[in-house]
Amino acid sequence: MEDRRAHERITTLEEVVKKHIEEHATFEASLNTIAENTSELVEMVRGAKGLRSFVIWAAQLRLLLQHFGVGKAMRDNAALRLVIQEGLKMIVSQKCIALIKSFEGFSAKPYLCPAGVPTIGYGSTRYASGNPVQLGDPNITEAQAVAIMQATLAPYEDAVNRYVIVDINQDQFDALVDFAYNCGAQNLRTSTLLKKINEGNFKAAQAEFPKWCNGGGKKLPGLVRRREAERVLFNGDAA
Repeated sequence: MEDRRAHERITTLEEVVKKHIEEHATFEASLNTIAENTSELVEMVRGAKGLRSFVIWAAQLRLLLQHFGVGKAMRDNAALRLVIQEGLKMIVSQKCIALIKSFEGFSAKPYLCPAGVPTIGYGSTRYASGNPVQLGDPNITEAQAVAIMQATLAPYEDAVNRYVIVDINQDQFDALVDFAYNCGAQNLRTSTLLKKINEGNFKAAQAEFPKWCNGGGKKLPGLVRRREAERVLFNGDAA
């Protein structure tokens, strides 16, 4: 219910923004209209965690502000600042979802991954609730597996958004989220891969992907293929 209400509210606000643009409204007029509704929107979003349509809308709002220029009114509005900050965050595309699904494969019942961690669905080690997967847990459907994977991607998206301090494109973001999902956000944070990216040395960063192919103390062919797929996507060579 909260997701639906928030989505309806976002749709209404989108229409307001579009109307102001069409009528060549001043920046101040557009800002005032948006600000009047922002506090309520932010509260609704806080109650509907993971609402991706909100982030998309926030990105559109950011474009509007860039069009008119950002003034003192925006800087003085804490709720609007929050919307803009959310709009600056990147989220995965379907390329990342497809990459995860293709390499993880679907398992209806819990199993131990090569690292010895109980896993279910498409490589999920936790449920949407945050509870860890246990080997004795009941089976799930493929639809449930997709929902769990999408619900638990947010921490990995947030990790890449926090750790990467240089501009990257969507393909590079997708590759890094897949890497973090498979290898762990902490491993990304301390990796030479991230260090090279933040130095702006993307060519050297590509050479780091193949170094993360071990599982259970040995090189695994599946991880070799996955790291290569991430490298190709990061480099922009993916179809």
